[in-house]
Amino acid sequence: MKKIIIITLAIIASITAIAQDRVNEEQYCFTENSKKVSKITHWGFYNGKWYDTPTLDVKKLSKTKRIEISQTHNVSYVQLHKFVYENNPFYVVDICYETGYYIYEAICEDWRPQTKHKYLLLTEEQKQLFESPTEDLTCLELRYSGYWEGGVNTQKEVENREIRNLVRNERYPLTEKIAFKRYKDVVRFDFEDSHNNKFNFDEKYFEVQLTDWVF
Repeated sequence: MKKIIIITLAIIASITAIAQDRVNEEQYCFTENSKKVSKITHWGFYNGKWYDTPTLDVKKLSKTKRIEISQTHNVSYVQLHKFVYENNPFYVVDICYETGYYIYEAICEDWRPQTKHKYLLLTEEQKQLFESPTEDLTCLELRYSGYWEGGVNTQKEVENREIRNLVRNERYPLTEKIAFKRYKDVVRFDFEDSHNNKFNFDEKYFEVQLTDWVF
């Protein structure tokens, strides 16, 4: 009799589990987007002289120049996005890179353009610092995620995935540092990552007119 009761309870439990509703979690997306800051110049100090390189249109470059740009940070624009997570506002610094690669690099044939986005997570307080740079160098270590354009996901699906990666990945968070400051009528900024493991504004940085640094 006892075995029959146990078996009956097990059957009821399994039926109940099967009958449970499938509940989707909340989906996230950007609720506000700033204008794109695109008039960006990359400054570098080489052999005793400063050289400026504006954002380049990869499609218009020669074959050999395309190889060079694929090895550097060709920032196309910077943009701010806002989203709400558990009733708290957060912001994302969207850094868009235009780059690419050759399938046959040795002979510079079969060019594949690529657009990469890097998302840096800002709190409300960090966002205020980012929007209003001072003459003192400000450095923020931020969580980040990134993706290449051209996948099968819609933009809304991408936003939901990246927001989840940024906010929920607490065990193994990826972080990157961004530094910025105001100098006269411009804003200078740079990133620290695997290719650039320290900041040195005496050697390189990106530059934007202060009037364009509006988010």
